Amino acid sequence: MCATACLSVLGQPKVVAYRTAGIDDRVHSLQVESSRGFLYPPVIDLDGEDFIVISFDLFGDDQQDLSYRIIHCNANWVPSQLSTLEYMNGFDIQQLYDWAYSFNTHRSYVNYRLQLPNDDVSFKVSGNYVVEVFPQNRPEEPILYACFSVSEEAVKVFCEANSRTDMGYSGEFQQVSFRIARENYDIVNPAGDLKIYVMQNNRLDNMAFVSRPQ
Repeated sequence: MCATACLSVLGQPKVVAYRTAGIDDRVHSLQVESSRGFLYPPVIDLDGEDFIVISFDLFGDDQQDLSYRIIHCNANWVPSQLSTLEYMNGFDIQQLYDWAYSFNTHRSYVNYRLQLPNDDVSFKVSGNYVVEVFPQNRPEEPILYACFSVSEEAVKVFCEANSRTDMGYSGEFQQVSFRIARENYDIVNPAGDLKIYVMQNNRLDNMAFVSRPQ
């Protein structure tokens, strides 16, 4: 099932927040995974050896010429102010080459696969990223969005989850506490300098924003 991927942010309908989702009804089995395994969140280290794998099926008998572009986003998954030259190496729009026809299936489809970074694209900065996939020469008609993050270890974060909360002890609720070891990284105003989100099983649709870290 395909879901709407662009959401209004803070009551501003003209600003969109991206989510991993298929836009075209022919898109199925969309996955965004780290090369470390499906149990890990779709996050890779800047200049690290791991990579992101995006895969999906496009229902139909024939292979489609597809292209993609990469968008850098802020903490709210809204496009940032950085230009393409500032956040990545490579051309703005790239062609999707890796595909394979289905075999012995009840319904015909073509499977597409994209690995990032690759020989054509690499990242210059950390942050949240979105891949838009669209028919060749039709960038205004995206068929899917795929979200992932690139990190760099500026600080160390220690996190703990506990089922003993102010709301009960049954295990239905969990309390998350964390500590940041900043060493040589200056954090003068935690409420303004930090953007902290808590996610359930890497879900972006219900992530909680910690507005007043102490």
